[in-house]
Amino acid sequence: MNGDPYEGQLTSPGLNGPVKLTIADDALDLDTGQGRSTLPYADIRSLSMQDDDVQVTAAGQRLVISRLGQACQWFYDELIAAYNRCVLRALFIDKAPLLTTSGTIELREDQSGWTETGQIAVFDDCLCVLPPDSRARRLPLAFVTAIERQPYGLTLSLSSGETCHLERLGYDLDPLARQLNACRRALSDQAQAARQLLVPQLSRSQALQAAVLLPEGLAVTLSSLQAELPDLAQAVQDLAAARLDWSWPLIREAGDQDRLCVGLKETAPASEDGEATPDWHLWVVAPGRDQQAAAVELALAGDEAAATYVYLTGGSFEVFLPLLNRAFEAAGFRRELLALTEQELLQGRYAAYRMLIERTPSLLELRRRYAGRVVHANPTSWENGLRNLLAAQPPSLADAGPAYCSGCGGRLSPQAAFCGQCGRPVRH
Repeated sequence: MNGDPYEGQLTSPGLNGPVKLTIADDALDLDTGQGRSTLPYADIRSLSMQDDDVQVTAAGQRLVISRLGQACQWFYDELIAAYNRCVLRALFIDKAPLLTTSGTIELREDQSGWTETGQIAVFDDCLCVLPPDSRARRLPLAFVTAIERQPYGLTLSLSSGETCHLERLGYDLDPLARQLNACRRALSDQAQAARQLLVPQLSRSQALQAAVLLPEGLAVTLSSLQAELPDLAQAVQDLAAARLDWSWPLIREAGDQDRLCVGLKETAPASEDGEATPDWHLWVVAPGRDQQAAAVELALAGDEAAATYVYLTGGSFEVFLPLLNRAFEAAGFRRELLALTEQELLQGRYAAYRMLIERTPSLLELRRRYAGRVVHANPTSWENGLRNLLAAQPPSLADAGPAYCSGCGGRLSPQAAFCGQCGRPVRH
């Protein structure tokens, strides 16, 4: 509306009466004439429009905005657009989409799921589904194992266990399928080129095999690389030894060597003129010998590995590894997301992180499984601290309880039986 505030009637537990509404980048500003307040998008659980009223649910309370006249649809559309832009920023997406559309989204994850109408956006490395609530998801194309085309929709299957079915796409169905497949091919080509740079002696077919065996951003067992492509395994070990220094042999000895995993993520591709060399995030995942806990050593591009993180596996490393891969990719390898406490996340400066965590179930779960960290003071203290954490009797994951609702992403009170915002039963 040319920057002018919308005018309507507000009904809410705290403010009532005529209201002027300004849609900002990260919040909805409300001015009733008697007082002003700001509703951050990070606190909004859902948005809907019914009978020319816009309803906003936030922090367990419902706000109803009415008497907007013919501007109601304009206001709702602009609010949804601003809300989605804020969500995308929280998901670390700072580029324009290659394709946008809308349709019905059906998502299944971790024995639960939901169906909602919303926006759909394709980026070069992910698909984002954006319902008008806190259940938005970023689905990395690196995790997509299959795209099944149906007469009226698409179904994406992910290696992390999620499935996403899209339908009621109209004439955008075919363009969406083509764009997704084109992006996956481009990612495959990039991964192949990255593996060729890492191991120059690989043939073209071996580089393609290397990209499949060691996908960008996913940790895999070192033993599988040694069995299939010894040259690739050796290059990865050489890189790990250079980046991790003294902790590399120690972490191998402390954990189960048969299940030791290594992951790579290229961050700075080599330039064509040869002046810039490639750089990688590298991380090592070492499960304890009883598989109850796993150590994760991070060596970020341009940075030294400052600490080792230990997580509970729940007794199955094979189940834990896909969870870790999915969470690390979503976090963009930002260490603070792994260590921030629940109280710190409530601070305003971490609102975007809170939005990301609430919309990424794997990151929620990984944080719940956090057991401790070992600082790199010196080799002896580090090795002793790591062995103690890996060998300690782990607490029950059930005792920790979930911090957020798996349905709406709302924060749960301790030992809650039902979510106070959407009513979903809580699985402890």
